[in-house]
Parts: sequence; C-alpha cells; structure tokens
Amino acid sequence: MALTSIAPVINQYGVTVSTYSEIVEHLKEKYREIYGQDVYLENDSQDGQWIGVIARVIADCNAVVSDVYNSMSPST
Repeated sequence: MALTSIAPVINQYGVTVSTYSEIVEHLKEKYREIYGQDVYLENDSQDGQWIGVIARVIADCNAVVSDVYNSMSPST
C-alpha cells in the first residue's frame, strides 16, 4: 500500500492508522527522494536506525490517536 500520509485518518468508517512497517517504508521512500536511490538505509546504518526511531514515535502517537478515538465510541 502506497501511503500518501503517515497521519491517522478519521472518516465515517472510523480511524485508520499506518503500521510501523508502513511508516518505515514511507520514510525511507521520502529519504531517498532527497538523498538519492543509492543511500543505504538498512537497520545497521545510522540513518536506518534514525528512521526506525522516528517511525516508532509516529506509530506510537498514531496508536494513541486510535485508542482515544475508540474510547469515545459507545460500542466499545
């Protein structure tokens, strides 16, 4: 799935959040648009680790948004 945004989406169907893996791939794609396709972004590189940290923060924030949204639902 190609992400257009890493932000949570709230619509008439509820809340949808990206997974950690989707966020990592999205950030790597954006990083490569800036620095070129040959940049090394695996987990054993500093840049790859930084992307992983940022992706974890975003995924955790998205999970909080999802939890808060779901806690407001009368069906839960």
